[in-house]
Amino acid sequence: MSSERLLVLDIGNVLLRDPISQLLKSLSEEGSRTWEELRQFYLNQLRVPMWSGGMSEDDFWGKLCSYAHVISESELWHQRLLETMIALPAIERMHDWSSKNEIWLLSNHFAEWPLGRLRDCGVMPTISKMLISSETHYLKPDPKAFGLVKTQLGTSTVLFVDDKMVNVEAAKNLGIDGLVADSDGDWIANVDKWAMTSS
Repeated sequence: MSSERLLVLDIGNVLLRDPISQLLKSLSEEGSRTWEELRQFYLNQLRVPMWSGGMSEDDFWGKLCSYAHVISESELWHQRLLETMIALPAIERMHDWSSKNEIWLLSNHFAEWPLGRLRDCGVMPTISKMLISSETHYLKPDPKAFGLVKTQLGTSTVLFVDDKMVNVEAAKNLGIDGLVADSDGDWIANVDKWAMTSS
């Protein structure tokens, strides 16, 4: 689809609930580490290599489960993680938004996890391009993560939506309009106004 407007969406806490917090809660309940200990271990040891494509999923589960002192059953934990990635209300707007705008996804994620859920939600046909950090090897707010989006400036009106202010500010510093996805979902009405206005 060719469009003069480009809507760029994050995935976690924008389209699907981010699974990490609930995953760490489950691990803390079954193992001997606290949620905060697990969160710090995840942030300091796992997040960047996993999200940037430098760690396999098996290694991720092996290291995390070993630290948590729980049995490392990759398939079990993989399934439990996917079950927490519930669809958020914006999913229901994707088909309407894509009728007047090109939609890209720009997300810090391990690509395999959200893609299956997005397929289940039936929104894959609405998405023109996916820039997932485990495949691009760049994590927001690194300006390089926004490289392809920035190339659209001048030919398209671009709006970027993310649940983290630091990522929205990074986009704005590159000249990309941004909107923070608040947890109450009020941002959806603002995107509706932007996306559904006649070109």
